[in-house]
Amino acid sequence: MNRIFYVAIIATLLCIPAAANAHPATPIVKALTRYFGKTAGKEAGEQLAKEVPEVLIKRVTTKIVREGGEESIEQVSIMVAKIGPDVLRAIDNAPVSTPILRALDDLPAEQATKAAARLAARETGSELAEATIKHGTKALTSELRHPGIGGQMVRLFGDDGASLCGKLTTDQAITVGRHADDIAKLPVTQRNAVIGMIGEQSDRMCRFIGRFVSDNPGKVLFTGVATTIVLANADKVLGDAELVYDQTGNPILIEKSGLIERLLGPVIGPAAKGVALLVNGVAIIAILFVAAYALIKLRKIWSANKTLSGGENPTAADNLAQESTSHSTDHTTTVE
Repeated sequence: MNRIFYVAIIATLLCIPAAANAHPATPIVKALTRYFGKTAGKEAGEQLAKEVPEVLIKRVTTKIVREGGEESIEQVSIMVAKIGPDVLRAIDNAPVSTPILRALDDLPAEQATKAAARLAARETGSELAEATIKHGTKALTSELRHPGIGGQMVRLFGDDGASLCGKLTTDQAITVGRHADDIAKLPVTQRNAVIGMIGEQSDRMCRFIGRFVSDNPGKVLFTGVATTIVLANADKVLGDAELVYDQTGNPILIEKSGLIERLLGPVIGPAAKGVALLVNGVAIIAILFVAAYALIKLRKIWSANKTLSGGENPTAADNLAQESTSHSTDHTTTVE
């Protein structure tokens, strides 16, 4: 059936040029024929019939005419001749065609071809189409930069998502993308603050997220309570602190800057914090004991020196007094 449909259309194009414009699908079929003719040559018609179902062309043609009229048909035909049938699949996958055509038309040819292929994918293409309708070309460029993630980031975070995609490496985008749905559910203030932290400190924030995932399999990082802790301790989080869940399921922040914290880091729960406080307290008491002992020793040494100065080591004044007494005794003896 497909082959008969295409043969009829192509025959009409070749034999009755004046009537060609009577069928809305004619320009699109002609464009497809030119596109497949680049690689298939004489077998372009057969390849066209094999790869592009008749029902798809009819459905897309009806949508385009309804939304934009014959001018839109011409625009689509030009695009199809350059990019191929993915343009039709992309339009078929979208709620409306005009914003999709506009966004594709704004891209360089090579990017437009790749973007049309992403839009043509069934489920993910529909989500990307929604983001493109709302946010334009930036949704497509973000998706091309980080395939499978960029479009999702723009769909969830809008312009902030597009900006974030421009700052992240693909590995970082994958790390953040795993938590994107949870971040999107946060209150607006928290959501914007988290996106800001990721954008400004991408490497450190992604390392923190990676540590959390490794230490807390199956746990959600960006809950309301956990996010409050993260934002209130941003400097620690961007350092070497870790967010863990205690035995009652409450998130707590563990700093691992000291030896005790590094040793007790794997131990989850308030018991670990209690032991750390106890050991720190013992250390402080030990230091105070040593200081008191040193003070007592110094006091004894000072007292011994004072006694020695008073009995065995006469002062200069004592020597003068003794000499004065001796002279007086000698003088009395002489007078007698």
